[in-house]
Amino acid sequence: MQNMQHFAETDQVPSYIIGCKTGYNVCCLLNVINMLNKNSQTYHLELLYGDHEQLLTMLANKEIDMLITEDREADNNFLAGELLEIADLCICVPKHSFPPEIKALHISDLSEQTCVIIANRDYVMQEQEYYAKCLGFHGTFFTARDIPTALTKVIDDKVKSFLPVTSNNDAPFYFSNFTRTLPLLADNEPVEIYYNIFWQKNNPNRKIAAIAQHIASLMQDH
Repeated sequence: MQNMQHFAETDQVPSYIIGCKTGYNVCCLLNVINMLNKNSQTYHLELLYGDHEQLLTMLANKEIDMLITEDREADNNFLAGELLEIADLCICVPKHSFPPEIKALHISDLSEQTCVIIANRDYVMQEQEYYAKCLGFHGTFFTARDIPTALTKVIDDKVKSFLPVTSNNDAPFYFSNFTRTLPLLADNEPVEIYYNIFWQKNNPNRKIAAIAQHIASLMQDH
């Protein structure tokens, strides 16, 4: 039994955990991860979803090996990364809140509304600061813990609200009977969000960087 246990331990394939920002391009990412897990005999990948700040802390503490999230410049002091994709920032609103001829929104169109964001309660202030800067929005925020709660708040007519989402987010598709997702413009140009896969710069395991770069190339091909 000792020999069998030793054999099992030495033959075990290493697992790497990828933290992923909730709401990111789920279908595309799952296709890539499943393909790699099926074709690789040298490692196995696991996905863990969460909020940006929460996952960033986990990466710093080596609780996860890689992180997929927006490129926020303030976080780059200990990170290395590869670009996954550039997505337009959009605004999810109730279906009949704007006339059908409105095809895009400026943040000034939403100045009297509440911005709904999804965040862990321990990182609410950081998320509000990020979206205030990213959107150019300085009004009222409402924090939800998950996408269904956020969308419920958006379609509630009691308080006019909107939810910022990226064009690669799958959630609005499932609620298209109740909401519209319109591009956000700044100076008549779409607001763009850069998504990267990150890892620790000084991680001695070079395989992690190689896997992350491979994932990036596969995501860009999709």
